[in-house]
Amino acid sequence: MNTLLPDIPIVDIRDGGPPHHARQSAARARALRDSCLRFFSRAALPFISALDWLSHRALKRSRSPYFAEVAQIAAALDFSGVWLLNASYQWGCTARACEQNGEAWLTRTLDWPFSGLGRHAELAHMRGACGDFVSVTWPGYVGVLTAMAPRRFAAALNQGRYDGGRGIAGCAPAITRRMRCARR
Repeated sequence: MNTLLPDIPIVDIRDGGPPHHARQSAARARALRDSCLRFFSRAALPFISALDWLSHRALKRSRSPYFAEVAQIAAALDFSGVWLLNASYQWGCTARACEQNGEAWLTRTLDWPFSGLGRHAELAHMRGACGDFVSVTWPGYVGVLTAMAPRRFAAALNQGRYDGGRGIAGCAPAITRRMRCARR
């Protein structure tokens, strides 16, 4: 065991999904939120509620299939930042798929400007329409950015930063469609 890096917790959320995970892990969800919000200057912290509202509005307008789950989590946790952090995947993350020595590799860099994402990451055993899988996630987070099912698939959502010449406010629309599974 590497003494510099802690073990990543494995949580079973096959029954109850992300809302259950958030309720069971409320203290860890708050710690994650607090770590991530350190990105903002002290002067910006009073605007977190407004950013939360804007994120709520954007997810609703995009007809995100995750809207209801995020709403359940926001109500259960009852602190600001839940909507903002669930919409933050729009801001960019880097993934790479390659083959090395005959083995397929899928890697992800958590390059959001949020301190604590790695420290608060968890592996969630989840269940979907096509069976069980494992996802890298965080307490209070909805959706899947990186997941795998041994001998079935590995997948990563990767939406790089797009500014369209307008800066961060011009980010590309969120990818909110669920992937369809292929039956064997």
